[in-house]
Amino acid sequence: MNVLLKTSPAWRSTYMLGRLISGLLVVAAVAAATIFAGNQDLISTSIVSLIIVGTIILVAGSVYRIKVSNLYLITSTGVIVESGFPIRTNRSSMSYSKIQIVDVKQGIIDKFIFRTGTVFIDTAAETGSSSEIIMIGIANPNRVAEMIRQGEEAGTRVQWDSPTSSRPSWEQPQYNQPPQQPPYNPNEQRPAPGGWDDPAGGNQPPAPWDR
Repeated sequence: MNVLLKTSPAWRSTYMLGRLISGLLVVAAVAAATIFAGNQDLISTSIVSLIIVGTIILVAGSVYRIKVSNLYLITSTGVIVESGFPIRTNRSSMSYSKIQIVDVKQGIIDKFIFRTGTVFIDTAAETGSSSEIIMIGIANPNRVAEMIRQGEEAGTRVQWDSPTSSRPSWEQPQYNQPPQQPPYNPNEQRPAPGGWDDPAGGNQPPAPWDR
């Protein structure tokens, strides 16, 4: 198995920026509340500073966690998603032969400014039970989706050309078979060696006027 591409949520995606902005708003709210409390002599200045710094660390850590805890791999056999923090212990995979749907979702800002988006990969099983892989906020999502589609086509060809394939009979590959020899018939009369139809005999068939 060869790894063709490694990617993760991009910092510039609206998915990551939205969480970063939300975190900054939380920091601003906490800072305003603690500074107001400090001005009212409710808490000391050192505690105010400690609360603000702690909030910044928590917000930055939560956003960084989203970035490093999700890794998407495009391989020669399928798509793999690794997740978990601080160690990626969760791993899910989907082979190209099972992929049925590959969609890209992009907002206006993602599409025209940041060139980021989310790729949805689905098996769309006929039985109703399907599995899905979501690659959130990655860079160049259309390029990634095209790589998966090309792998999906290759995986379908490999699956159909396998000996256990359920490929329709009219699409089964045709192979040249050696010519079959007729069964031996002991009553069949064969020309004697050296006859006119024996190339080794050197004789020619009689002319019509000699018959």
